[in-house]
Amino acid sequence: MQFKGPFETETSHELFAREITIDLRRDDTPSQEGFQEQIYVKVLQDGDKTIILLSSEHDLFFHYTCVIDESNFNELAQEQNLTVNMLDFGAFIVKLLNSALRDPRSFIILMFLSEDGQANVTFTENFKNYKFLEILTLPLAISTEDVIRCDITSRYLTIKQKNNDLQTQLTQLQNMIKLKLPGLMGKK
Repeated sequence: MQFKGPFETETSHELFAREITIDLRRDDTPSQEGFQEQIYVKVLQDGDKTIILLSSEHDLFFHYTCVIDESNFNELAQEQNLTVNMLDFGAFIVKLLNSALRDPRSFIILMFLSEDGQANVTFTENFKNYKFLEILTLPLAISTEDVIRCDITSRYLTIKQKNNDLQTQLTQLQNMIKLKLPGLMGKK
């Protein structure tokens, strides 16, 4: 059973949901070396809205959200000279994420965190080891308490369900062993 997380509705569908290595840096010292962290990235499409959620298994309260819709897409596309249209934007994000998964030396994801709860995620390509080309920068904000609570609850219920399923499998296996090899289970 899949538990719905934040922003998941009857009309939304998941385009991407995986952990990916992201280089985290403080916004006030962007040239400094950051540290790499496995961040869970989820991309949802809900009609004409693309939602990007970033969270961490190491810190349950690390949770950032980016919502791109008609109100902010045109400005983003104009500022960054994007040729992709609004309907294909979610697929474009997924393509960038898959490129970073496939070739992490050539496609780098940087996340610049500021102390006011804002962040920017920058997709950069190491072009033939000669030059870093910035492909896209997305503005993110720290998620609201309700979104974080919903996500933590969803993750907890999913883990609890997996644990129950594994416990059921273990019990079935023990019962089968008792039936087939009764003397084996009595020995300690």
